[in-house]
Order: sequence, then structure tokens, then C-alpha cells
Amino acid sequence: MDFNPISQVNTQYTTGQIRSAGEKKAPAESSSAAVNDGFSRGSSSSEVSKAILSQLCGADDTRETTKILSKPTRIFPDNYGRVTHLAFQLSDYVYGSMRNDVLGAYKTVFMNMEPDTKFTITVESDRDRNDVEKLIRDNKIPNPERFQFIKPDNLDLTVWARDQMIGMYFPDDPSKTALLNQTTLHSWHNDDEQVPPYIAAQNPSIVLDPEKRITTDGGEVVSNNHNSFVGFYSIAATAERLREHGEKDPSFRDAVISHYNTKSGQHVVESSAQNPFPFTLVPKEVQEGMHEQPFLIAPNPEYKQPPLRANEMAEGDMWVKAAKDLFEKQFGQKVVVMGGDDPSTPEVEGPANDHLDMALTPFDEKTVAVGDPSLIKKAVEKMSPRRRKEVEKQLSALMERPVTLRSLTDDERSGYPNQQRDFDTYARNVEKEGYRILRLPYAEPTWGAPNITYNNCLIERFQKEDGTHVKRVFLPVYGIRELDNMALDTYKSEGFQVFPIPMATLATRKGALRCISQWLARKGQP
Repeated sequence: MDFNPISQVNTQYTTGQIRSAGEKKAPAESSSAAVNDGFSRGSSSSEVSKAILSQLCGADDTRETTKILSKPTRIFPDNYGRVTHLAFQLSDYVYGSMRNDVLGAYKTVFMNMEPDTKFTITVESDRDRNDVEKLIRDNKIPNPERFQFIKPDNLDLTVWARDQMIGMYFPDDPSKTALLNQTTLHSWHNDDEQVPPYIAAQNPSIVLDPEKRITTDGGEVVSNNHNSFVGFYSIAATAERLREHGEKDPSFRDAVISHYNTKSGQHVVESSAQNPFPFTLVPKEVQEGMHEQPFLIAPNPEYKQPPLRANEMAEGDMWVKAAKDLFEKQFGQKVVVMGGDDPSTPEVEGPANDHLDMALTPFDEKTVAVGDPSLIKKAVEKMSPRRRKEVEKQLSALMERPVTLRSLTDDERSGYPNQQRDFDTYARNVEKEGYRILRLPYAEPTWGAPNITYNNCLIERFQKEDGTHVKRVFLPVYGIRELDNMALDTYKSEGFQVFPIPMATLATRKGALRCISQWLARKGQP
């Protein structure tokens, strides 16, 4: 659907966002400045993007960017084409064995992706750059000129390169790619949101799209060539962001209501409630350094469903639909929302975990793999007492603290007491979209043990110029052979060449391989 009211705001907002330094604001744009304030989270992320672009780009560059951003975009699929340009990020956020995990992942990817794959690595310090350059030299990685380093001044970075940006392309302009620099769900990501403008400035073929109305993390979106699967955390946060702007600017709210009244065939039943949603976003404490959501989605105890006729929808549902439409417009394809409540069931369903890419992987256009905590429980139950002690000793030595297998199988410790039910709901909902479902082991313990996921991987699927078909996966593994082999066998049975990457210590911070990388370009789009 052509989301006209929001599309109009977007055109003004994008133009203002990339205005170059010293360029006077036209009088006609005065109203868009208010919209800009309404959609920025405070002033930090949007103003920083503007300031960095103003410093790094000239006026001609920004005008050309405005022109290019008027073209439709489409998200890169996770599972199709070869990665031709990949971003990493390194800082002292990781140290000791965690740093070894990250550098080991770099090594495997550098050595086994195509030898002309380009890498952009944003580093916090000279030490970070030196460590990567040493890895390249020591392992005789070919074509070192394809490695680009960016070291911004005075930025406090993490290693989670995925979350503050999303790679996209222009179907009508293969000479350019786009980098969405949206508002993130995570507020603790230090200065990571400032990295995408630096990447775009150093790579003329990349167009920065500072679309701050969309609130999501790169880890909350996974795609194939038909669908983008988006976690409900992102839909809920974006819907709330739009609603808040409508509260500040009644003319915007009226325009959106009028749009859906006219275009959807349904009449919007307006609400006077401060929170018109059946859910609420509840802040939660996040342990320092942990890669997880700063809030939970819970039922809104004050919500009362208005009586609706067949051709009516509640205002809260309108904002949720507006959020979904905004994602579909940005990604250029149908969005399947994962983790929302199904009002037709007595249970209150929700997200199964923090980031969707830890839970769901499209293998191709017909098959999707979904995490399954019960597989780990069953594997542990089959272990002999002696084997359990061996695994616990191994994990404890690796983590440098006592770790029990119970920490991997106790739902109460995950922070998601209905996790198995919600993972199973993911599988059913994806199956309803016509996909074949596979299940992979999953465990999400609290602090001190790895968040075991075999979904958080990098996939390439393409045909070389000599006709050779490539289907490979770079897969995180955790040193528990019963679980690792289960995942390896699943990928191999689907025809993948598997490159295992040990990531157990990094995974204690609730992230793995996909979390520390972001493709800036992929070759072979439909």
C-alpha cells in the first residue's frame, strides 16, 4: 500500500537529514523541521548522522543522495547471492577469549569467502587495526588491498556491527547500494549508531538512508527473496514512535487516520486512551555489556478492546499496521511479523527471544529453520552422567566460571518462561506462509553461559562464472559435540558446505556471527 501521509513526511525528513553544512534551510521546509524533531530519539542519533554527513560530504554529494533516495529500495536477502562487501567492527568491548572468538571468526570468513570480497572494518583504536592486520599477514590472506579500515575519532564502539544498519539495494540502479541508518532498539550500543555515516562517506557506491522513523535493530530482521521476517519488538516500538508523533502533531494523526479510512476499506475507531495498544513496552534491567533488549512486551492491563464491526479497526491496530507498512515500503517486499500475540488463542504469545536472527534462518525461498529449546533438553537427557560432567568441566574452563548444563535447559533462567511455546508459534506461523520448517538447537541462559544458536550465521548461495554452484554457511559452534553435530547435520542435509566457527565465549553476551557482521553489498539479486 502507498502509505501517503508517512511517505510525505519521509521525503521532507530525508532531505533535511542530509543537508550539507552551511546550506540554508528553505522557508518551505519549516514544517519538516518539526517532523524531524518528532521522529528523532532525543537529538542524538539523527543530529549526529546529519553532523557527520555535513562534515564528510559536500553539497553536491548530498543533493545527489537526495535524488537517489527517491528511488525504491529492497533489502538484501540473507540466503541468496554472494557477499561482495562485508562490514565488521572491533573494539576493546571484547577481550581475552571473547576477542579470540571474534578474530577467529574474521580469519575463517577472510579465508573462505571469495578472494575479491571487500571488507570494511571500523576500529576503535590502533590496537584493533593492528590485530586485524596481523591476522591478515600471519595467515597470508590474499589481496590485502581489499581491506578498508575506518577509525573515527573518539567513538566508544562495541563489536555488534549488525544492529545500527541494514544493507539494501536499488533494483533500478545496480551501481549503488543503500545503508539504512535507522533508530535502534538498543540504547546501550555506545556510539555504534554513528558508524554508518562514516562507512557511506568512505564508499561512494553506498548511499546512507537515515530513516529514523523505523525503530529496529539489524538483528531483528531476516529475509529471503520473498519475505522479510521482522520481530514484534520492532513493530511495537515503531508503532509507538508513530503514535507518539501523532500525539505531538494532531494533523499527522488525522492524516494517517484519513489515509486508512480511505485506502484500507476499514473505518478507524479512534481512541482517547494514552496507550491504545493491547500491549505495553516495559523497561527491564540489562546487565552491562549484554546484547539484549532494554524492554519487554507485556499485556496492557488498562486496554479495553472497543466493539468493532466487520469494516472497522481500532486505532492501536492502525498504528501497528502503519509500522508494518513502513517496513514493507523500506524493504520492498512483504513483511511477516514474528512474536505478536494471536488474539484468537487464550494464551498471550510474544517474542521467543531478543533478536529474531538468533531464532530464525531462511535457508532458501521454501525452507526456514527455527530454533527449538527442546532439542537441547533432549540431547542433555541422553548424555550419561559422566558425559555431562565432561561437558560442564569443558564449559566451565572455557568461561572461567562454573557452568552447569541446567543453565542451558531451564526456561526460568532464560528470561522467557514461555520460550518453547513461542518458538513453536514461530514455526507454525512460518509454516502458514507456505514454508517447510526445520528445527535447530537453541538455549538462552542468563549470565555466564553461552546463548547457543545455530541460526545466527552467514549464508552464501550463488553460481560462479565457471558454472560451479556454491552453497555455504559460516556457522557458530560451541564445543558441545552433541549439539554442534545436530546443527552441522541439518545444514549438510540441505546441501550446505559448512565452515564451523567457535563462538562460545562471545555468545555469553547473547550474540554470534551474524551479530558481528553486516553485508554492505551482495551480488546476484533477482
